[in-house]
Amino acid sequence: MKEFLLKVGDTIHLVEAERWRKLRWGAICFYRRDSYSGHEYPIVTLDNKNVSVIGEKEIENMPYTMKKTNSKYSVRGPSGLHAKGTTEKKAKAQMRLLRGVEHGWKPTGRKAKPRGGK
Repeated sequence: MKEFLLKVGDTIHLVEAERWRKLRWGAICFYRRDSYSGHEYPIVTLDNKNVSVIGEKEIENMPYTMKKTNSKYSVRGPSGLHAKGTTEKKAKAQMRLLRGVEHGWKPTGRKAKPRGGK
């Protein structure tokens, strides 16, 4: 993932995306990759003729790591050890929860709503 600095007229904006490209009619389109399917999709297209990318910087992934020791897994983060001696499935779930909390998700303790069903 990268951070791109854009200059649109007199203002400067920051966009997080995988890549960008200039389209035929002068617009700039930014793309992100879906982590599950691997497909790339556009997140923003700017049609203004005064748009220019003035800088880009690689940003690091989330600071959580999963490590395998013997047949067990552990999850570490910047604040220390979060899970120890667990299965791979549970370690991946723990990392997803930690990333969600870091991005503003607040756990309520209730079960999740069913997805896609009635």
